[in-house]
Amino acid sequence: MQLTSKEAADLAYKREVMRLAKERLADLAEVTADDGYHMPDAYDGDRPQQSKRYELLTQRYRRDLWGAPTC
Repeated sequence: MQLTSKEAADLAYKREVMRLAKERLADLAEVTADDGYHMPDAYDGDRPQQSKRYELLTQRYRRDLWGAPTC
């Protein structure tokens, strides 16, 4: 059975869409292949300095000479 030119163009279009969809799916699978948890790297190089890391967290809750918060 022969296809009309409109049917042939429509079939070619659908094949191209399918090819692009499969290509996109393969690209996404490649990108998301490694979704596991990774331990974070050290923040301060080889020897993390806890005082520097937590200084920002404790900055807000420093106390004055008499023990009152200085917020």
